[in-house]
Amino acid sequence: MQRCQVFLVAMCLLTASLPLAVPEAQPSDTPPLVKSSDTVLACAVAAGPCRWGRTFGGAAEDRAYGLVQLPDGGWLLAGNSREGPGLSFDAWLLRLDQRGRSLWERRFGGPDTDQVFAAAPSRDGGVVVAGHTRSQGAGESDLWLFRLDARGNLLWERVLGGVANERARSVIAAPEGGFLVSGFTASQGAGDRDAWILRLDAAGQLLWEQVLGGPGDDGAFHASPHPEGGFAVVGYRSSDAGYDLWVLRLDEAGDELWSRSFDRSVFEAATAVAALPDGGLVVAGVTGIPDSLQDNVWLAGLDREGTVRWERVLGGPARDNAWAITPRAAGGVVVAAATSSQGAGSADAWLIAVDALGDIVWERIVGGPKWDKPLALSRGVDGGLVIAGTTTTNGAGYEDYWVFELAIPDTE
Repeated sequence: MQRCQVFLVAMCLLTASLPLAVPEAQPSDTPPLVKSSDTVLACAVAAGPCRWGRTFGGAAEDRAYGLVQLPDGGWLLAGNSREGPGLSFDAWLLRLDQRGRSLWERRFGGPDTDQVFAAAPSRDGGVVVAGHTRSQGAGESDLWLFRLDARGNLLWERVLGGVANERARSVIAAPEGGFLVSGFTASQGAGDRDAWILRLDAAGQLLWEQVLGGPGDDGAFHASPHPEGGFAVVGYRSSDAGYDLWVLRLDEAGDELWSRSFDRSVFEAATAVAALPDGGLVVAGVTGIPDSLQDNVWLAGLDREGTVRWERVLGGPARDNAWAITPRAAGGVVVAAATSSQGAGSADAWLIAVDALGDIVWERIVGGPKWDKPLALSRGVDGGLVIAGTTTTNGAGYEDYWVFELAIPDTE
């Protein structure tokens, strides 16, 4: 299997490592985008009551990947817009109120492609955003982080990487302060690519890093703080047969406590993880065969040592991929997946709630006749479920930011 295959299927299906001395990112000169819809959108009847829904974007591609709830109950959407000169991607951030109405927007980027794929809250009410940049840095692409205050002002920026490719796929707030970033590096490590985990303080200074992997192609997709300290990290790991689901547990200093790989088909990648109060984990991902027309959602409950408690493979005859996860107050998790096996269009948002044993509690399908994909989800202050992603069914362009709230209580 060629090295680019897992990158194209996994990383792009959505899509010396000290901070380098670079100029601070400046907002793009591109004019603000037209908001394609700032009114409530209808949700499918089967999805249950829709409190509000909105799309934002221009004529080209606008894709939302990160969703952060802010202290006032509003939201920060982080993603990428392809509306500027030369049609290269820039980071596009939107600040929304509790009902999804836009309060301000910020664009960051240079002359080449600069993309972000995750955001996390900071203790001052702002956010940290993570992705990669081709406009600056030492290599073909470098890991890119920047922090904004509550008003969207840039506080700091970090570009980290070597002579090859580095990318961030996840950033989370650490319980003791600062942030954990996960992704991959091709400039260091044992293989073609390796998982790259970085711990930074609130000012963006590197506290520690871990490069983990074997001689092949390995990467990290997502992480979660662990209730017993440290972090759980998930991604993919190359094997003789293809790629396996990969789950890691790290302590507070970044040392590996345990590592588990799961081989279920030719291609697997773990894309999201939620830590449970008892120290267990629920992991979501994709399992399938590259270049085929079928993938399935993979869910597994693990105990604190990484032993499988239960396992589920969900989906139909087409592509069904899980991208985000959040715990339920009643136990278990809610998973956001994109399904092409069911629903109204080429792809729809598929929300799946499972209990502590992995049994399905409820399902919802939301979408229209084209491509509609959920890439992030969170609980609102009023108990609803907020989902963000990308839509081609509604909006002004080929793809637009899509965010909506369903009135599904956390106890359901």
